[in-house]
Amino acid sequence: MENLQEDDNVLCTVLKIEGTAVFVKIEDNGDGTIVVSEIAPGRIRNLRDYVVPGKKIVCKILRIDGKNIYLSLRRVIEKERKEVLDKYEKEKTAL
Repeated sequence: MENLQEDDNVLCTVLKIEGTAVFVKIEDNGDGTIVVSEIAPGRIRNLRDYVVPGKKIVCKILRIDGKNIYLSLRRVIEKERKEVLDKYEKEKTAL
């Protein structure tokens, strides 16, 4: 497991949506949770407009609490999202 820090941007895959929480797998780093208020700014009518199981998303780490990692999708700006995706693509092609 890599050394994750608060405010890091990480690539995640959506595992499941339960109620007002989205559960994700952080690439090579275990699991994380996104609460509905951290999905997008404003009111969300349907979570599935933003996330669906299997989709890759870039999230910001808000808090690491023991084994629980709390993430935000809405706090990642486009530039950061692109940097994480580019880095992931480079690593994938290097293998």
